[in-house]
Amino acid sequence: MAETIVEYKKLSEDEQQYWRDFYEEIRKHDEASALGSARRKGEAKGEAKGIAKGKSMGIAEGEIEERNTIVENMRKNGFTEDQIKTALGDRYSD
Repeated sequence: MAETIVEYKKLSEDEQQYWRDFYEEIRKHDEASALGSARRKGEAKGEAKGIAKGKSMGIAEGEIEERNTIVENMRKNGFTEDQIKTALGDRYSD
């Protein structure tokens, strides 16, 4: 690790900025992937539950279950409550 820090300090400011930007893009991509995965899992679980309960009541209950699963998966993936609220907007509730 110390070797890496020494090498990093040898880089020019432009090179250091390049690597900061590079890893920030990777972080954003990982965050978006985790959100998409959580959403797909929640949708699948909510849809399955909604179909099982019947169309008239299942849609609303399925949507609630879907949202709860998405929130649960996002929390497991390290999202903050603010990030979850931002991602889900009106669909978010505590």
